[in-house]
Amino acid sequence: MNHIPPFEQVLGLGIIGTLASILDMNEALKFLILIMTFCGLVIKLWEQIKKSEHFLPDLKKLWAKFKK
Repeated sequence: MNHIPPFEQVLGLGIIGTLASILDMNEALKFLILIMTFCGLVIKLWEQIKKSEHFLPDLKKLWAKFKK
């Protein structure tokens, strides 16, 4: 199976969203494409956060800095 790095997947979704906003098409279809692109970006971000072993410790450090 072809594996595309996560950064390139997010970049591709961003390009699709940008093209959908530029092309002349029905506004409802354009809005649907942009919403689905946003959902795809959120899903990819969540997958990367779940895979990251450094996310939770880094988040705790940031929270400690904000609480000071």
